[in-house]
Amino acid sequence: MILKMRIKGFLDKYGEIIGLILITLVAGAMRGAVFSATDDFHGISAGRVLQAELFLRNKYDFYNFYNSVFPPAHLSIIILALKIFHFPLITPRITSLFFGVLTIPFFYYYIKNIFESRKVAFFSVLALALYPLHVVYSVIATSETTFNFFLIAALCCFAVFFKRKNNIFLMSSAVLISFASLSRYEGLILIPLMAVLLRKDFRAMFGFLLLSTILPFLWMYINYKYGGYAFKFLTDNNFIVPLQFNWIRSLGVDIDFVFKLLFWPRVLMDTLGVPVFVLGMCGITYALIKRQSIKVAVLFLLFLAIFICGTIQEKLYLQRRYGIMLGIMLLPFSIYMALTLTKKLKPRMQNIIIVILLLLSFVPAFTFCIEEDVLYTPYFAKKVAKYLKDNMKDDDFIIMDHCGDEKFREPIKLLSGINPVQFVLPPFIIDKYGMMGIDENRFFDFMNKYDVTYILYSPKGDFSKFLVLKPAKAPALINGYYFYFKYINGPYQLYQVKKEHNENKNL
Repeated sequence: MILKMRIKGFLDKYGEIIGLILITLVAGAMRGAVFSATDDFHGISAGRVLQAELFLRNKYDFYNFYNSVFPPAHLSIIILALKIFHFPLITPRITSLFFGVLTIPFFYYYIKNIFESRKVAFFSVLALALYPLHVVYSVIATSETTFNFFLIAALCCFAVFFKRKNNIFLMSSAVLISFASLSRYEGLILIPLMAVLLRKDFRAMFGFLLLSTILPFLWMYINYKYGGYAFKFLTDNNFIVPLQFNWIRSLGVDIDFVFKLLFWPRVLMDTLGVPVFVLGMCGITYALIKRQSIKVAVLFLLFLAIFICGTIQEKLYLQRRYGIMLGIMLLPFSIYMALTLTKKLKPRMQNIIIVILLLLSFVPAFTFCIEEDVLYTPYFAKKVAKYLKDNMKDDDFIIMDHCGDEKFREPIKLLSGINPVQFVLPPFIIDKYGMMGIDENRFFDFMNKYDVTYILYSPKGDFSKFLVLKPAKAPALINGYYFYFKYINGPYQLYQVKKEHNENKNL
């Protein structure tokens, strides 16, 4: 009896922290297992790592490092991580894994403060630990996991500030939301929304705005100095995204109004599973009716509306990973609704039902995420990258086409281990239909300007419209250049390039 009382007393005192540690370990184990069994073959993550490598391996000033499209915080973290552990194929993935797992405890205390319920917080954080899309992108080096860490940590500190009225939490929230804003631009929307909630305390609101906007204003100044316009990071995005929509349409995909309208609800259903999604939307509705956690419910609906409107206007690209934030915001409402519906059951039965519900929803969603996202490197890509690594010299320059799918280009560059400066970007133009293409004259001007020595060519790519190359022993002579066939694998063919007059001199 005494032992039983001691155990009960121990669990009452330390049960919360033990439970949170166990769930964090589960989250780490799941993500670690996926990490060890997969690759990161995501084009965007490879592009970020290549940009970091460009900075680290070459003596460039900031102008060469500056890129208005991508927010600088995530890229800076990758550069710092690679500076410490220079393993380009592993370190950026470990960075995402670290931030993915670290989100768990912050999410728990955030939900606990918002819903004022340990049970909602525990099951919500368990749901996040198992959330398929978050698991997958915790092992991919894109910015979403880092952004969501800073976002949840900022909201957690903000919620604690309202409970304890301790300015340290408010200032921490301001710093964290500024980092979130420069990891993904959605974070910028939250700064004024959070400031409005502080309107009754002018000093607190002023201090929060001052700290939270220093980094965004610094980024605007950098855009003005190097790009000529303070909001260039937004206007460039609005220019690039429609091109991406046109690219998808060129592949025969019908992107009409209904497709765009339903895209994000469909993403949430696919990546959360139908039961969790339906319960979450019911939970949002029920919370609004009961006037409970209204601010968080409205925040979810606001961002869902922004995502849908942005997609309809073709200013937000069709990428499931953007929806991780929406999924995380919806999870506690799913738990809240499930607990409400089962409140008359015994606690143990209630717990069992919710765990079963999460598994029934997440298992098919996890299968979907694994199949749809780029977690495995195709064999041909590894072989092409290895050939480049083994045969290209430090003074060689290569121009690379896509092979009918853009996603292969950047990962092959990264897998090759070649200095990114050796890859010459093709001279794209935009035609009157808003499609990206290659102008033949500009292409050969670039070949001459950068003294290109290799071309990675595909019959399915843009170059094939004016450059017809076939594997053959004899070189092809086109527009003053000899193209010597060297290697073929999958959709790619590698040719060594030599200028005609240089070859004639050798003869």
